[in-house]
Amino acid sequence: MVDQPWARYIEKVHVGGPEDCHLWIAATNIHGYGIFRHQGQMRLSHRWMFQWVNRISLPRHVLVRHDCDTPACQNIRHLRLGTQADNMRDMAERGRAPSHVGVSNPRTGLTEEQAVQIFLDQSPTVDIAQRYGLCRQSVRNIKRGLTWAQVTGVSE
Repeated sequence: MVDQPWARYIEKVHVGGPEDCHLWIAATNIHGYGIFRHQGQMRLSHRWMFQWVNRISLPRHVLVRHDCDTPACQNIRHLRLGTQADNMRDMAERGRAPSHVGVSNPRTGLTEEQAVQIFLDQSPTVDIAQRYGLCRQSVRNIKRGLTWAQVTGVSE
């Protein structure tokens, strides 16, 4: 007799060739990862499958990462264990990290020209901060090259 959870799981996967992504074709979360109900709880399908196939239980801090960068992929050959730090490093190395530098940062209130002006301004920090509507730490960060270094050319 076929195991019921596995039978329910596998009917929701489009299995390709051994090296292809095996895509989840059922419900997904807002990030595109498959979701699968098991023992009354919703689980990430790739994580559930990895644990089921390997007969292991993973602590919450251990992630099942996709080498293929395809959230819906269920191919165990594309999956690796790791930490959130590993996942963030993968994202940066593969060019998937969002760029929130300078004016592309939605929280910035400055233009590149203003950042350069602040960097060059010799006035007291408190005066500069008041003039641009910033806190003093933001002004210090610009002057040290911790922020806006891409336009000031300085980095600590």
